[in-house]
This record gives sequence, C-alpha cells and structure tokens, in this order.
Amino acid sequence: MKHRLLGMSLAVIGFSCLPAIGLAADIASNEADATAAAETAEARTRAAKIEALIAELGGDDFFARERAQQELAEIGFEAFDALSEAAEHNDDLEIQSRARYLVRLMRLASVVDSDPPEIKALLGDYESRSEAERIERIKQAAALSDDKGLAVLCRLVRFERSAVLSKEAAAAIILQKWPGQRDAAERRAETIRRGIGQSARPAAAWLAAYVAARTDAAAAIDQWQKLVAAEERRAIEAPHQTRPEILAALWREQALLLRKVGREDDADQILMRLVDGEESSISADTLEDLLNWLVELRAFNVVDRLAEKFADRFADEPLLLYSLADARRAQGKEDLVRAAITKALAIDGEGDPALEHLRVAVDLMRRHRWRWAEGEYRRVAEVAPRDSKYSIDARARLAEVLHDRGADDEAGSLMEEVVADMEKNHQENNDDENANRTLEATRARMHYFYACSLVKADQRNERIRRLVDAVTEDPTDADALIALYRVENLDPPLAEQNRKRIRDAAELFRQQIQQQPDDPTPYNQFAWLVANTEGDYREALRCSEKSLELVRANPRLAGSEASLLDTLGRCYYAVGDYENAVKAQSRAVELDPESGLMASQLKIFRGALEKAKQEK
Repeated sequence: MKHRLLGMSLAVIGFSCLPAIGLAADIASNEADATAAAETAEARTRAAKIEALIAELGGDDFFARERAQQELAEIGFEAFDALSEAAEHNDDLEIQSRARYLVRLMRLASVVDSDPPEIKALLGDYESRSEAERIERIKQAAALSDDKGLAVLCRLVRFERSAVLSKEAAAAIILQKWPGQRDAAERRAETIRRGIGQSARPAAAWLAAYVAARTDAAAAIDQWQKLVAAEERRAIEAPHQTRPEILAALWREQALLLRKVGREDDADQILMRLVDGEESSISADTLEDLLNWLVELRAFNVVDRLAEKFADRFADEPLLLYSLADARRAQGKEDLVRAAITKALAIDGEGDPALEHLRVAVDLMRRHRWRWAEGEYRRVAEVAPRDSKYSIDARARLAEVLHDRGADDEAGSLMEEVVADMEKNHQENNDDENANRTLEATRARMHYFYACSLVKADQRNERIRRLVDAVTEDPTDADALIALYRVENLDPPLAEQNRKRIRDAAELFRQQIQQQPDDPTPYNQFAWLVANTEGDYREALRCSEKSLELVRANPRLAGSEASLLDTLGRCYYAVGDYENAVKAQSRAVELDPESGLMASQLKIFRGALEKAKQEK
C-alpha cells in the first residue's frame, strides 16, 4: 500500500512467511532476516545521505548548496524529519534558512486512501484552512471513536510544517483516554510508534514517552518531567513555538503519571499549577472539560480551587453550573448541588427567558444530562405562555424524557396538553407557534406514550387501541409500529395491516435515503424499524453503520452518536451477532448513561450473549 506525498511514496514495508516445516521454514526465516537487515542498511544509507546533503546546504560553494537543496527537494518527505530539526535547531543560519524553505515547499497529504471516510470528510481540505480552523479539525479528529483519527494525527505530528500545529496534534492524542482493553491498547501503541517513526520533533518525543508510560509509569516519570520542563522553557524563551493549552496537556499527563505511582501530593501540585495557569478568557467548553476531568480523577481539592478561581464564570453560565453540580454530587455535597441547580434555573439570560432556558435544556440533552434538562424544560413551561412555540417544544421534549424514564402515563398526559394547545393554535390560524411540529405526529406520540403505560392484562385491548390510533395518525412512527408488531396473538387482519405499514414506512425511508444521501436520519429510521420488526436485517445493519459514518464526519451533529449506536446494537442483535450488539450498546450507554431505555436494551443483549455462550 502506498501513500503519494509530494511526488514520492511512503511504503509500508513488510514480509510474510508461508506455512512451512523443516528446511523450508529455516530458509524462509533466513530470507526474511536478510531482507529486514538489507532494508535497515538501506534506510541508514539514505539517512546518512540526507544528513550529508543538509550539511552541504551551508557549504562555501553556492552551486553545491543549490544542488544539495534540489536533491533534498526531490527526496521529499523522507527528508522531512531531518530538515525540520535543521530548520529549528541548526546553528548555521544558511542551513537553517534553506531547511525552512524546503519544509515550507512540502505539501502534506493530510488524508490518504486508507483513511476512514470520516477522516477524509473532516480533513480533506485541511491544507486550505486557517490555523484556527486546523486546530479545530485536529480536535474533531481526536474526538472520533475507535481511534479513527489517530493515524492522521500522528502524521500531523510528524509532517505538519507548523511546529505549533504538530504539538497541537500530539496534545490532542495525549488528552485522549487510553483504551482499557489490551488489544485496543496494543493497536494504539503500535499506530503511534509507526506514525511518528524516527521523528526528532518535540511532539514526537512526547508521544514516544506517552506510549512508554503506559507500560511503566514509574520509569517514564523522569523523562516526562524533562520534556515538560523543556516546553516550559520554550514558553518563556520562544512563546511563538508553543501555546498554553499545549503545556496544559503535558501537565495533565504528568499529573496522571504521578498519581499512578502514588505521588498524589506531587500530582495535585501540578494540577493546582494547571488551574492557576488558566486564563480568565478560557472557553466554557475547555473549563467544563477540565472540571469533568478533575472529578474523574477525584481531585476534589483542585475542583474547589477551580470553582473558586472561576466563581464569576460559574455564576453566569448555566451549563458550567450544571457541570459544577455534577462535581459537587461526586463530592457528596448535596447542599452545594442544590445551590448550583437553583442558580442555574434562575439565570434568564439577556433575551427571551423561555428561549434561553430551552437552549440550555437542548445543550444539556446533547451532553446526555437528562436529569438537569428536565428541570430546564419545566422552567420553560413556567415562564412561557402555554400556546407559545417555546412551551410547546419544551413540553414535547420533556414528554420524551419522561418516557425514557418509564413515566409513560405522565408523558402521555403532558403530550395531551401539548396536543390541545397545538389544536388551539391551528384553529386560530397560528400554526407558526406549533414549533414545526405536526398535529398528527404529536397525537401519535401521545397515543404511544399512553399505550406504553398500559401493561396489565386487563388493559390489553386499550393498549392495542392506543397503538392503532398512533399508527393511524402517523404511519411512520417507528416506535408505535414496533410496539404493535410485538403484541402477542394480535388479530391476523390487524397484524397484516401493521406489517404492510412497516413495509410502506421502510420503503419511504429508502426513498428519503436516495433523496438525501448525506442525511443520517432516514438511515437510522430505516435501521431501527426493520431491526426491531422484520425485513432485511443486513440492509438495516448497513444503514445503521452509514448513519454513524455520516454523524461522525459532521461535527455539528455531535451528541447524537449514542442514539445511533443504540440502533446499531439492535441491528447486530437482529442478525444474531450478540457480541457486537453488546459492544455497540455498551458504548451507547457509556456515552449516554442517563438513558433508561438504552440501559434496559443492554441487559437484553447481555442476556442473549450469555445464553449463546452457555449453549455452545
């Protein structure tokens, strides 16, 4: 496999040994050893040639300097590491100047053929972006699941012309959680080693130490402290070569290593320094991330320092107050939890209070903080007129939260109120206040919620009636179609009518996929409906995977991955792949731990997997 970069190719060189015995095996092994030795010798020869050419860049003969520069340009990215080192640290100003010129000439192929689709969509135009936009893309690549962005980040560490952006990529990797599973951890370590190669750049040295620390934290501490100290000096002597957030990432890793070896006091000193070094202009997202990370470490004395230093920020920003409430709950300080929530609910913002609280609620849902979002939705209902779009939208969303929690009768009653207010708006030709919701779909959800509350044997007929009313109002409500499909001993004509509705809805979703191939919604709707009823389960699995691919490639859709993984888990379950069903659903629950429906589905998948293992 070859990746084309600036007229040269970087080959992944390897060999394979065919199954053999006796002399044939010995011959194959000897040949492989000889091949590896030859490749090593060749690599050393090329490296020596590159070093000699770099030295010639500072020679007395102008034409010799020009020839050396031309040869290095033709060699391309194979000379990048040595040229970058010369550009930053060579004492000869002529060599330094020409090396910088050659590095600037090189055009990084930020994506290669083997990269996942998400990376190609995210970084395909990386070179044309501003520095700020590149940093944002780096962070988005780091946020992709299953280490999909790791290889490209390592390429940026090694080949990004900007030393600062190289460090930004390394910092993004360092801030990621190290995988808990052994095979995933080994893959991550190997990807990093292969990605940084023999690069002498500071960011590559950080990653090498970062990997080494995973197996022996005690042995890595001294090396890590030296690397941090060097970057601290650089921040003073050459501040244009680093950034505060880069140094903060290094301090985080240093504190983690110190904690791993039991030096918690030393770790807390680093963490205090980290907090004290943060500027008042720190973004809310960064502040929230830091707070959540400190809670995860259970560094509560540092949490207190953070809350004290940024008291004004926490007092003014509801989302930060909710993060602080989570932190106080982890500390067991329920009085402070209540105080933070009370403050958050009292912040009406500078515009329409209903709109401000609705925005906060939606943001909390994106962060999978259902319990806090419920309070904000209720606050909207308090401050907005019942027939306003904000109240209608908030109460409809709240009903979905109640349904997830299992409070279906309350959800149905709330949605019935919403329906009445929407009907009033419709009668008064005021549909603009119905929050872009249709009466049919809203009535369908009302009937569905009520149906879910009717679980007793003597409520069977009423449950069926409610479900029929739901699918009559909205034949594309997948949840209602699924629930009716699962009713045991359903009257055959009614069962067949429902199966036809399922087929019709599935076909409609297929048409929407064709019309909007970049919209993940119809893919997910099709997958969820079919995987829970009947049809081509493999097609459903493909659609579910496609919906995840599209969401992961679109940063604006961040926060919806958990619900799509929930669908993926059901698709794996439908095809009988219980192991992957558990894996996908576990990730969904990890991302959205407050969803009751996702948690209950995980129990079903785990039960099926355990039963399958016992039957083997």
